[in-house]
Amino acid sequence: MVKDMNVLLCSSKFVNGDILHNANRMIDLLKKKSNNKIDFLFFGESFLNGFDSLTWDYDKDVVMKEETNKYLTILSEKCKEYNTGLGFGYFEYDNGKMYSSYIVYDSTGNTLVNYKRI
Repeated sequence: MVKDMNVLLCSSKFVNGDILHNANRMIDLLKKKSNNKIDFLFFGESFLNGFDSLTWDYDKDVVMKEETNKYLTILSEKCKEYNTGLGFGYFEYDNGKMYSSYIVYDSTGNTLVNYKRI
Protein backbone atom coordinates (compact mmCIF):
# COMPACT_ATOMS: atom_id res chain seq x y z
CA MET A 1 0.00 0.00 0.00
CA VAL A 2 1.32 3.42 -0.95
CA LYS A 3 1.14 6.12 1.71
CA ASP A 4 0.93 9.79 0.80
CA MET A 5 3.69 11.98 2.16
CA ASN A 6 2.75 15.47 3.27
CA VAL A 7 5.46 18.11 3.47
CA LEU A 8 5.37 21.71 4.59
CA LEU A 9 7.84 24.06 2.91
CA CYS A 10 8.52 26.83 5.41
CA SER A 11 9.25 30.36 4.33
CA SER A 12 10.13 31.83 7.67
CA LYS A 13 12.16 34.77 8.91
CA PHE A 14 15.57 33.93 10.33
CA VAL A 15 18.09 36.14 12.11
CA ASN A 16 21.68 36.09 10.85
CA GLY A 17 24.01 34.71 13.52
CA ASP A 18 21.22 33.95 16.02
CA ILE A 19 21.15 30.16 16.16
CA LEU A 20 18.93 30.14 19.26
CA HIS A 21 16.25 32.26 17.55
CA ASN A 22 16.37 30.24 14.33
CA ALA A 23 16.25 26.87 16.13
CA ASN A 24 13.36 28.06 18.27
CA ARG A 25 11.49 29.11 15.12
CA MET A 26 11.82 25.57 13.78
CA ILE A 27 10.75 24.08 17.11
CA ASP A 28 7.73 26.41 17.28
CA LEU A 29 6.61 25.26 13.83
CA LEU A 30 7.17 21.61 14.76
CA LYS A 31 4.86 22.19 17.74
CA LYS A 32 2.27 24.17 15.76
CA LYS A 33 2.12 22.16 12.57
CA SER A 34 -1.26 22.77 10.97
CA ASN A 35 -2.48 19.21 11.43
CA ASN A 36 -1.19 15.81 12.40
CA LYS A 37 -0.82 14.77 8.76
CA ILE A 38 2.41 16.71 8.14
CA ASP A 39 5.32 14.28 7.75
CA PHE A 40 8.18 16.76 7.15
CA LEU A 41 8.90 20.44 7.60
CA PHE A 42 11.57 21.87 5.29
CA PHE A 43 13.42 25.15 5.77
CA GLY A 44 15.86 26.87 3.44
CA GLU A 45 19.59 26.97 2.92
CA SER A 46 21.65 28.05 5.97
CA PHE A 47 18.46 28.58 7.99
CA LEU A 48 19.93 27.50 11.33
CA ASN A 49 22.82 29.97 11.27
CA GLY A 50 21.30 32.61 9.03
CA PHE A 51 22.21 32.96 5.38
CA ASP A 52 24.51 35.99 5.81
CA SER A 53 25.98 35.04 9.19
CA LEU A 54 29.52 34.29 7.98
CA THR A 55 32.33 36.84 8.19
CA TRP A 56 34.39 34.72 5.72
CA ASP A 57 37.25 34.67 8.25
CA TYR A 58 37.50 30.98 9.20
CA ASP A 59 38.93 31.66 12.67
CA LYS A 60 35.96 33.91 13.50
CA ASP A 61 33.32 31.72 11.88
CA VAL A 62 34.43 28.39 13.36
CA VAL A 63 33.34 29.58 16.83
CA MET A 64 29.76 28.77 15.75
CA LYS A 65 30.68 25.07 15.64
CA GLU A 66 29.82 24.14 19.23
CA GLU A 67 26.53 26.04 19.32
CA THR A 68 25.53 24.65 15.92
CA ASN A 69 26.29 21.07 17.03
CA LYS A 70 24.32 21.59 20.25
CA TYR A 71 21.24 22.64 18.29
CA LEU A 72 21.60 19.83 15.77
CA THR A 73 21.16 17.45 18.70
CA ILE A 74 18.24 19.41 20.14
CA LEU A 75 16.45 19.57 16.79
CA SER A 76 16.92 15.85 16.25
CA GLU A 77 15.34 15.21 19.66
CA LYS A 78 12.42 17.53 18.85
CA CYS A 79 11.70 15.56 15.68
CA LYS A 80 11.23 12.48 17.81
CA GLU A 81 9.19 14.37 20.41
CA TYR A 82 6.78 15.78 17.80
CA ASN A 83 6.92 12.74 15.51
CA THR A 84 7.73 14.89 12.48
CA GLY A 85 10.67 14.99 10.07
CA LEU A 86 12.67 18.17 9.59
CA GLY A 87 15.07 19.49 6.96
CA PHE A 88 17.16 22.67 7.07
CA GLY A 89 20.44 24.18 5.98
CA TYR A 90 23.30 25.06 8.30
CA PHE A 91 27.03 25.78 8.31
CA GLU A 92 28.94 22.64 9.21
CA TYR A 93 32.52 22.38 10.42
CA ASP A 94 34.13 19.01 9.84
CA ASN A 95 37.81 18.06 9.89
CA GLY A 96 38.96 21.65 9.53
CA LYS A 97 36.64 22.42 6.63
CA MET A 98 33.47 24.45 6.47
CA TYR A 99 30.44 23.32 4.47
CA SER A 100 27.08 24.76 3.58
CA SER A 101 25.17 21.61 4.51
CA TYR A 102 21.56 20.49 4.43
CA ILE A 103 20.36 17.88 6.92
CA VAL A 104 17.12 15.91 6.96
CA TYR A 105 15.91 14.11 10.08
CA ASP A 106 13.09 11.59 10.07
CA SER A 107 10.28 11.52 12.64
CA THR A 108 12.41 9.45 15.02
CA GLY A 109 15.28 11.98 14.96
CA ASN A 110 17.56 9.83 12.81
CA THR A 111 19.54 11.52 10.05
CA LEU A 112 18.28 10.53 6.61
CA VAL A 113 20.80 12.65 4.71
CA ASN A 114 23.39 15.31 5.44
CA TYR A 115 24.41 16.88 2.15
CA LYS A 116 27.72 18.75 2.42
CA ARG A 117 28.57 21.48 -0.08
CA ILE A 118 31.75 23.55 0.15
